[in-house]
Amino acid sequence: MIKQGRLINMFAQLGDMIFEISKPFTNINSTRTFSFAEHKTISGKPKLENTGKELEEIRVTVKFNFEFCIPEEERKNLIDMAQKQEALSFVYGNGIYKGKYVITELNEQTVKTDGKGNILMCEYQITLKEWVEDIILVTKKEPETNDLEVKKDDQPQVVQDLGPYGIVRMIPPDQGLS
Repeated sequence: MIKQGRLINMFAQLGDMIFEISKPFTNINSTRTFSFAEHKTISGKPKLENTGKELEEIRVTVKFNFEFCIPEEERKNLIDMAQKQEALSFVYGNGIYKGKYVITELNEQTVKTDGKGNILMCEYQITLKEWVEDIILVTKKEPETNDLEVKKDDQPQVVQDLGPYGIVRMIPPDQGLS
């Protein structure tokens, strides 16, 4: 990847923030949780029923060192990103798009300061939670009619026709049509 006329070795990118060799991840952990309901039986052990998946959570530790970046600027950028509370694209350096994630927690540890209190090195543990986009269903319109065919989900409340290509969007009842 080329950034401002120089070649960088990117480990990952979260939103607009690029983590490279000068500010690498020192640790990355991913947690996937699978849900089960437990049903008691009259005789014998309870039975489990699969009830789905939980959202993935990723914990990343990153170190900002004054020898490679300005830790105070990186700190401010990271806090600003988190405070916007927006879904951010997460891409690994090898080009694999992981998906959209929100920053749910930032833990900061100042590792080194100068005699004036300026941060020379700090470490952040960033907790990300998977963001799931609205489901968009695309169906084909029949040429003779203008009716939309909607795939049955649990219980679609409102349907909005977004154009001639038969794109259909499910809208929760409390949001209304926009």
